[in-house]
Amino acid sequence: MDLRKYKLYILDYDGCLIDSMPMWRDSASSYIRYLGYTPKEDLDERIPIFTDLYCAELIKEEYHLPMTIDEIMKGIDEYVDYMYPKVPLKKGSLDVLSKLKSLNKIIVVLSASGDHILNLSMKALGIKEYFHDVISVYNHETLSKGNGSAMEYVRLKYNISKEDILMIDDSLSNVIGAKEYGIDCISIYDEHSSKNKEEMLKNNSIAYMKMEELAKVL
Repeated sequence: MDLRKYKLYILDYDGCLIDSMPMWRDSASSYIRYLGYTPKEDLDERIPIFTDLYCAELIKEEYHLPMTIDEIMKGIDEYVDYMYPKVPLKKGSLDVLSKLKSLNKIIVVLSASGDHILNLSMKALGIKEYFHDVISVYNHETLSKGNGSAMEYVRLKYNISKEDILMIDDSLSNVIGAKEYGIDCISIYDEHSSKNKEEMLKNNSIAYMKMEELAKVL
């Protein structure tokens, strides 16, 4: 398997390049602790999406916060801005980026996170220079990795055929989306997003491995 043959490499960010899934998974309870309260045990299960109106309304009602809904939502955004840049790279990620850059490959980040926090993270980690492009699906409402429209957007932007693209992602829905779109994909192990999905990740990608393992075979 020659992983150097591709011209364009599309990399996911959360759970792939950086070890951020624990932060997102426990974000609601962490925020409540940050405010000085003790979170209920099932809080994170009931708030799967952290920065939305439902989260703010639920937190205000359950913890009787002396703030308006708008103030809570603003506080959540500020908390994410504070925490996200502290998330470290996954082991092997910097080696992967360094090798791809030394091979003069086109490296594009395609992420569900917003532009703002991506920029904060990349600046803190000192990795922005590795990427030709950083595309936030969150900020492009018409794009999706699940249905392939995001990959098509990247392909057309760089005028590259599908056989010359490799996607690297930890999300099963994105891996399946890449397969259905018709590009090769490496599925990346993540302790949290891969749980109970290992076989499906293997079956829908050309390889399933950790980032540090990918760094060794590039």
